[in-house]
Parts: sequence; C-alpha cells; structure tokens
Amino acid sequence: MFNLFAEGLHWTWLASAPPEWLVQLIHYLDDFIGILPPDSDPAPMLQLYLDLCWLLGLVDNTKKAAHGTCIECLGIEIDTLEMTARLPRAKILKGTRLVEDALTQGHLTQLETERITGFLGFCASVLPLGRTFLARLWNFHLSFKDPRAHRPLTIGAVRDLE
Repeated sequence: MFNLFAEGLHWTWLASAPPEWLVQLIHYLDDFIGILPPDSDPAPMLQLYLDLCWLLGLVDNTKKAAHGTCIECLGIEIDTLEMTARLPRAKILKGTRLVEDALTQGHLTQLETERITGFLGFCASVLPLGRTFLARLWNFHLSFKDPRAHRPLTIGAVRDLE
C-alpha cells in the first residue's frame, strides 16, 4: 500500500512536469531519484515536488534531499561523473568494526550473526565478489539451535570474515 502511494506521487509528479525537463524519475518505496539533463536547474523540479507534498498533506524529509553529481541514495553513493556506486565512508567503517568485533570476540549469537551477515550482504551490492565470501558465515548462522546461545566461530566463518 505504501508503494502504491509513492507510485501515485511519482506519476502525478511526472504528469505535472513540463516536457522540456526530459526528467527520469525513479522511486524505491519513499525514496525518489530525479535525473535531469546536464547543466539544468533542479530548483523547479524540487519546487514541484514540494508543492505536491503540500497539496497531499505530506511532510518532506529534507535531511535526505541532495542534488549534484554525487549523492547518497539508499545507503550507497552514486557518482554520475565517475559512473560508480560505492559505500560511504561511514558504512565502510561500520563494516570494518563489525568484522573486527566478531573476530576479537571469537563467538556470536544468532542475532549478532544475522546482523553482520545482513550488513555485509548489503555491502556486497556494490562489492559483488563479497557475496561469495559469505557462504560459510551463512552456514554458521544456520547451525544455531538456540538463538540466545553464544557459539564459537567456525574456521569457515572466520575465513569469510577475514
């Protein structure tokens, strides 16, 4: 239902935009990405979005608003000049900390294993080879009988983390 609402906003926005904008608008749930021609002014498109939000009684989350050739969207930095997608520095540091903490402890609970494999799986969206190195960590996760128990890391799980 939430996505249907965003879909309606998406098409209302495009129907209201002047054809000369040649805009590409993409949304994933409530995150919208508007792609404009080079050197175009994003202000009219942003104002149209804000006007639509006001008319529909929505509050815009301005802390997520960004424009330019390098933006963060859905937790990934997208750079249209370099044509790259990469992890923001904060996510790299978080991943490094999670892995170092797990290796230092030498044991994890099922929930801790879910958190680290989920986060590393997300990181693999821009580091595709990373996913192949999580198989033994997922196998470790599947071996839990009691979700509250602490289990020592297997050799395979340690190798995946390393």
